[in-house]
Amino acid sequence: MAEIILTGGGTGGHLYPALAVAERLQRLAPEVGLLYVGNPERIEGEVAPASGLRFVGVPSAGLSPNPLKSLHALWQTARAFGQLIRVFDREKPRVVLATGGYVCAPVLMACLFKRVPYVLHEQNVYPGKVNRWFARHAKRVATSLPGTEAYLPAACSERFGNPVRAGVTEQSTQQARRVLGFADDSPLLLVTGGSQGARVINRAVTTLIPELLNSTRWSVLFVTGQADHAATVEALREHCGPRLQIHAFLQEMPTAIAACELAISRAGATTIAELSAAGRPMILVPYPHAGGHQGLNARALVEAGAAVVVDDHDCQVTGLSDTLFPLLRSAESLCSMAEASRRTGRPEAADKLAKLLLSLL
Repeated sequence: MAEIILTGGGTGGHLYPALAVAERLQRLAPEVGLLYVGNPERIEGEVAPASGLRFVGVPSAGLSPNPLKSLHALWQTARAFGQLIRVFDREKPRVVLATGGYVCAPVLMACLFKRVPYVLHEQNVYPGKVNRWFARHAKRVATSLPGTEAYLPAACSERFGNPVRAGVTEQSTQQARRVLGFADDSPLLLVTGGSQGARVINRAVTTLIPELLNSTRWSVLFVTGQADHAATVEALREHCGPRLQIHAFLQEMPTAIAACELAISRAGATTIAELSAAGRPMILVPYPHAGGHQGLNARALVEAGAAVVVDDHDCQVTGLSDTLFPLLRSAESLCSMAEASRRTGRPEAADKLAKLLLSLL
């Protein structure tokens, strides 16, 4: 039996907050049964079972402007709903946590049908479709960033923050640098475009790295994504060494965040939550598509004083250079941004959400 069902996926931004809460639940109440429900063909189908969680796979797809694709999505949702009714009858869940993505829709439909209470978690400033659809009947909608409450029912919305993995806050900067192989006395710049990489960031940073290494004391941890990795390594081969590491993907991303003193990144909800939980200043280059939600996320961090933004279209050599180098040379600016980032971060979010779920049992 699973007393708590967790669901969410399609992207790491929906998956990792649920896994962070699952980790805290296992610490706080190891006797409570957990079950993860997700799409077996998306990221959660691999990562959730690898994290030690029991997993049930159900089909899911989003609505589309194409009528045939939307019809197929509705058929998949109906199939998943029927499958989940049987899962609920077998597992007897007492509460459900949904962290977003289309896979949550049939799970929440089953909650309403079986009268199982549920909690929603929203990572972005502007809520996703599923959370907007189901917010009215939620026990609680836990938000991450300032401003989300304007789009949700005020009676059940509360800012919890975005749950982050324990490694982000449980390592010192020096300890994390040693784990990654960087010197303690060299400040570290982390560059990441998310799990898929970001070509515009990769190209701009590749051009700037020779000057950065020659004119500053900073080291660079460059996570490119798979598509640009070979070309980036080839372009910077002569500079790789003690102060420059280039990775296609980094499993130890919480350690990288703990180790850095500044990050260049997209404005995905999980990334900025982990950076702010660790109190790290950010140069954000929001992804301009997907409804523009990254731009709203970035604005919240800028208004808090924790980040500066470089527009995706302007993230060429001059635009990024004019923002990056003054920051690298201004300890006062970095310190001020770090304090603002720390005030914005909610490292206790996972514990708080886990305790809420346990209270609903």
